[in-house]
Amino acid sequence: MLPDDVLLDIFDFYRMDPTFHPWMWVTLAHVCPRWRQVIFASPRRLDLQFLCTPRTRVRELLYFLPPAMPIMISNYFDSPTLHTTLSLEDGSQVIAALEQRDRVWWIHLHDLPSPLLEKLVTMMQETFPTLQYLRLWATDETQAAPVLPDGFLGGSAPCLRTFWLRGIPFPGLSKLILSTNDLVHFVLEKIPDSGYISPETVTAALSTCTKLETLVIEILSEDPHPDGPDPGSTGQVITSNTRVTLSALTYFSFDGNGGYFDDFVPRIESPLLARDSNPFWQHDTSVNRHVQYEASLTRTRFWSRYFSCPLIIPVPEDE
Repeated sequence: MLPDDVLLDIFDFYRMDPTFHPWMWVTLAHVCPRWRQVIFASPRRLDLQFLCTPRTRVRELLYFLPPAMPIMISNYFDSPTLHTTLSLEDGSQVIAALEQRDRVWWIHLHDLPSPLLEKLVTMMQETFPTLQYLRLWATDETQAAPVLPDGFLGGSAPCLRTFWLRGIPFPGLSKLILSTNDLVHFVLEKIPDSGYISPETVTAALSTCTKLETLVIEILSEDPHPDGPDPGSTGQVITSNTRVTLSALTYFSFDGNGGYFDDFVPRIESPLLARDSNPFWQHDTSVNRHVQYEASLTRTRFWSRYFSCPLIIPVPEDE
């Protein structure tokens, strides 16, 4: 019979094999009680993590798992297709996992209907001290997603490295982002009018993100300033000198109104955008245009693309 330390070495080798990713330690733990005991006795060395899905019996399993085991919450690994919409019934297990907020380090939930998202937001009004990855996507439906309150995550996420929202408005996000020092990926996609954040506010929020590598902004509104006056038909005026230096930035993507783009991009100082020495968009200044811009920088290559098209402004019919 192999001694425990030899078994542990074998399990550790199995864990590091990229063929078995993600690390499915549960399979080994089900072989026999002795293997399970060896695995549970070394949660840190074996990097044990509890993956909670909508089908996981969370409360039942928590009794058997090591109390310090980090928790991952996701419906990405559990669905027959990657776009299965969660129901309120599915969300009961997710909510049970969120109750262990001191242990949750990964949240990755796709296609959240508004009723379930409202329940999750209610559960997430306190700080998650170990949370590193947050990815919430609202489902594509006619009902608007609820606005995240200023107190989301207690307004503090000191360990956060990835922040990704799709279709979910969060106009008060600056407080949360300013609490992070290690943010690497910041993605806002399909943000509706209710989640409008001014270029100045976004820039100020990113001022502490010295490690930021990915920045994606996608705004659905074609109004560059839906909460304020129309800045004019040509050349949006930058209202302040707020700037941010993002030295680690290697990927930037923007999709939205041209006026917002013209106000936001000049605020960013980074080697990535500095490489675009003669960008076409500097000569394309009409506010009434839709802009798509993308730039990427690797050790061996820089590339960028810019596309714009005029906005079709409907003319009101005469009564």
